[in-house]
Amino acid sequence: MIKFRSEIEKFDFNKYKTIRGEGTYQIVEDILKLLIQRDEILYHDFSGFIRYDKRLRDLLYVYLGTFEEYLRNLVFKKIDYKGSKEIKRIDEKNISMFEPSQNYGINFYKNSIFDFGSLIRIIKHFSAVMNLENLDKDFIQKLENIRQLRNKVMHHSVVLINPLSCNTILEVKNHMNIMSNWISSLHDLLPKDWQIGFKNELLKLKYGRDNTTLTEYCVEI
Repeated sequence: MIKFRSEIEKFDFNKYKTIRGEGTYQIVEDILKLLIQRDEILYHDFSGFIRYDKRLRDLLYVYLGTFEEYLRNLVFKKIDYKGSKEIKRIDEKNISMFEPSQNYGINFYKNSIFDFGSLIRIIKHFSAVMNLENLDKDFIQKLENIRQLRNKVMHHSVVLINPLSCNTILEVKNHMNIMSNWISSLHDLLPKDWQIGFKNELLKLKYGRDNTTLTEYCVEI
């Protein structure tokens, strides 16, 4: 049960439920009850958790976009494309059309309209050429973590909650730890100049919001 302290809170609850979805609201309510071990939660705390997760998702969306641009540029610096058709997908059928290059792969750049999955495939294929371990010794594993984080964010899912794994406090905390690990991977592979800003933005989200009941479950790296 959610306890409202005013009619305005009740109005806001019903207003935003039509946007974010009744399923999302039900799952969040159930998980907050589980975490604080009470059958009644304040709307103040409920809405604080919803807002935090939404702001976190918005922040990740921005930095994931930045990371993808950076990653594509790393590839174009080392790899070029021998074909003339637009590249919509990279897989085992056409991987032979790409080759290491000492120059910027401008032909690759001009013909590129492929997705993030294709980007990861070509990076894995040419990992030795790209000297990824010089950037991070766990680059490929962290890249896989980022892929999963990106899927979560791009599907507009609640970041801190997995609806299929939320029956116990341990399950909820384990998922939150996984999210923190994936977000840490994004931080680690961002350009150095961007890492500090990303970390500070996460801290602002954690300590700048008006709901402090569940601060311990917010992301910090």
